[in-house]
This record gives sequence, structure tokens and C-alpha cells, in this order.
Amino acid sequence: MKHLLWIVVLLSAFAQAGDEKIAIYLDFEKAYMSNNVSSFSPWLGKEYKISQTLHIPGMGADTRSVSKRQLLASMKAVGKPSSMPHSAPENTVIESVGGNSFCASSTTLKKTIVGGDKYEEKEVRNVCFSQNGSKYLATSHNIDVYYRAL
Repeated sequence: MKHLLWIVVLLSAFAQAGDEKIAIYLDFEKAYMSNNVSSFSPWLGKEYKISQTLHIPGMGADTRSVSKRQLLASMKAVGKPSSMPHSAPENTVIESVGGNSFCASSTTLKKTIVGGDKYEEKEVRNVCFSQNGSKYLATSHNIDVYYRAL
């Protein structure tokens, strides 16, 4: 019975750590989607990189990468929040990468019209974080966008 209690305590601690990391990711995403440079830039590590890949049925995939500086300049130019759906905790998965690092993946869906045709747009977002002092900073950020004809 004593061993069972320890197992329950350990599982509870792992679940709580996972919930904290999900909250970190969701706070990061909120800042990213705000297109507010002053809210987003404190989340970025020195080596932060972002890339987005569009997967278009029948045409293939196209990947674009931008530097941290380019991304922040683009956010400043847009100046208004993104209309993309935000991730939900239940659609976010945490993967431990090592002692002070983790990656978070989430998936969102929305319906859209492209060239007059209806599509389902699925975004798979993956952000890796590394601990820097008392906070986590994003080191890499990949977004895969998939379209499916409806």
C-alpha cells in the first residue's frame, strides 16, 4: 500500500509539471498571436527560429523560414491580433527534451475558402523551450498548415 501511495504522488507531480508546461506554451502562443512585439519578444531565446510549411493538396509543400528580426518587424507592421484559432489545453502535448527543455505541440482546425473552394485548415504548431533562469524561452517554432478540400 505504501508503494502505491508513492506511485500516486509521483504521477500527480508529473501531471502538475505537464500542466505548468502547457500553461507556459499557451501563454507563449497568446503573445505570438497578439502580434504585439513588446508582449512577444521577451519569450524569444537568442537562437529562436521560426518556419512555416504550407501543405497544399495536389501541389506539394512550401517551407518558409524567417529570422527573429524579420518576424518581429512583420508583427509590428501587422499590429493587430491573428484571427487563427488558439490552441486548447486538451489539444496540447508536452514532450520533455532534457533537464531544462521541453517541446509543446498543438493542433487547431478551422474552415476557410481558398480560390472560391471550401477547405479545412489544420495547423500543427510545435515550439521548443529552454529554461533560462526562472523562465522558459522559445528556441524553435515550427508551424505546419494542411489543407483538405471539403
